[in-house]
Amino acid sequence: KKLSGYIQEQTPAVTDLDLSDKRITTSWLPIVRAFKSMQPEINLSEIKAFLDTIQIGEAITFIDFETYSSAIPLIGSKPFAKTPIQSAICIQDTNGFLTSKEFLSQVKQDPSKLFAEHLINSVADSGPIVVWHKDFETGVIKTLAERFPDLEVNLLALNDRIVDLEVPFKKDYVDKKFGGSTSLKNVLPV
Repeated sequence: KKLSGYIQEQTPAVTDLDLSDKRITTSWLPIVRAFKSMQPEINLSEIKAFLDTIQIGEAITFIDFETYSSAIPLIGSKPFAKTPIQSAICIQDTNGFLTSKEFLSQVKQDPSKLFAEHLINSVADSGPIVVWHKDFETGVIKTLAERFPDLEVNLLALNDRIVDLEVPFKKDYVDKKFGGSTSLKNVLPV
């Protein structure tokens, strides 16, 4: 079909692609295979290797953040900065007991410092910190560390412990029902 004087190639359906097609990247190959076979692609040895990186015998902290951004920045922030306003933290101790700690901003000014202090004081002292989509949480933590030099060492130490639970779902457990996405909203129902 013509578009502004150029011919635009029609994109083929995933199921119509040949597995040797040069357009299929290494990361997309399991997704294409799952679509074509209508069966999930599961690499148990790689999933086991990933799970082995989460040391059993230590407390495991699970965290999730929510942020707010605005064109008009909160005091001390920048336009469209991801200002953390909410967190859910769950710690599984070595006996399997779960403890939850939440943060929900109740202030009208920038809650970033309160959020950072709560985060430092709420996670387990050691052991892995499990998240979904590591880049988001580590980015928020890094920004907090830059803004609050007095908390920088403690905040960046958290980033060193983060394990991304999304990783196995990018190549080692792929299902057509994910729709080609590793968003938790797509993976969790499957």
